[in-house]
Amino acid sequence: MKFRSDYKIAFFDVDGTTVITSEGFVRRPAAEALRRLRALGVCLGIASGRPLVHLKAVEEAMEYVSYKVTCNGSCVLDHENRLVYSAPIRPESFEALRRYAREKGAGLGFHFLEQTYLYDNMDQIAWHYDTRVKEGSEVYRFLPSQDRHLTNTESPYPYNAIVMTDDEEDLLRFVESLSDMRTDRPWPGCFDVFRKGQNKAMGIEAVLKKEGLSWEDCVVFGDSTNDVEMLKKAGLGVCMGNGCEAAKEAADYVCGRIDEDGLAKAIDRIFGFEING
Repeated sequence: MKFRSDYKIAFFDVDGTTVITSEGFVRRPAAEALRRLRALGVCLGIASGRPLVHLKAVEEAMEYVSYKVTCNGSCVLDHENRLVYSAPIRPESFEALRRYAREKGAGLGFHFLEQTYLYDNMDQIAWHYDTRVKEGSEVYRFLPSQDRHLTNTESPYPYNAIVMTDDEEDLLRFVESLSDMRTDRPWPGCFDVFRKGQNKAMGIEAVLKKEGLSWEDCVVFGDSTNDVEMLKKAGLGVCMGNGCEAAKEAADYVCGRIDEDGLAKAIDRIFGFEING
């Protein structure tokens, strides 16, 4: 495949693309490739289902992140963490999720602007982060009082819910009954629930508009179902070799696996570093 090398902006998914979730860090070849890309003058961005508080490792590897598309596109921040785009969960859907968790015994947490707070059956969500995510307890807070949405008047409602349940069909029926919500499953038994119509591509579009750029100026890297929309729209959509089939089908190019330094090799190939340097 012949690549252009004049992309002006690049967005990177986190889990499975820049970071192996259980390791929690960006491998050296990828970190070095990201810095070469920045030195070339390419604007670097993160596009993740994670909230801001979960992005420390990737931000450190990039050294300067111009934009952070977080919570599956519902919350977009610039380098100084000022909101560029915001689509939080509506109050009525927020309360419906709380009722569902209490009635079904499901684990429930919320990604607010500054922190992830666990609201219901907290041990289930804590187990997920402590077992699967390297950062573990650093990225969430227990909140038995369940009052974060009442104590912050500037950003009262969260951008994303995390629901833990073994009854996938029941949860999907419930989310479908909420006309303004959608879901994605990053892990078995673990679901992201957020505003319908929101995805990473919408968050990226807000950035492109702000920068006066088009999708043709943009290259994106991802691996999962929540990357499909941005992979389809970008001037170049790159899926990791470890990615799911839906992401591979949506991409223009499938590179190597993350555990085989596929990201670094893809960056170098696309932008000509392997030839010029």
